[in-house]
Amino acid sequence: MVKTVHDLLKTIAEDTINWIKSINFEPVKNAFSSLLSAVSPLVSLISEGLLWAYENVLLPLASWVIEEATPVLLNALSAAIEFLTAALTALKPVALFVFDNILKPLASFAWGVISGALEVITN
Repeated sequence: MVKTVHDLLKTIAEDTINWIKSINFEPVKNAFSSLLSAVSPLVSLISEGLLWAYENVLLPLASWVIEEATPVLLNALSAAIEFLTAALTALKPVALFVFDNILKPLASFAWGVISGALEVITN
């Protein structure tokens, strides 16, 4: 059985080698050469278009973002932070008053009620 399979594979290999030797690759070679000749102008056209877009769209856009848009956004962010700082500074006394005079006594009262209730429950 092994000899039969070996002989079969040997015959297939020999037939394949003889078949490859008989093939005329000239038509494929000529067609591929023709394809390369046809593609070359297209590649040049696309390359020129990409270069134009880079020089006339991307670089000017990047310049605008760096020179115009980013400074405006950073200045707006600075103004917003300054406003927030001023607002919080102005509200600080009110917040301290509310904490000291309302929240702290309310929390103290609530804790007294809760701890009293827990003491009654545990006794």
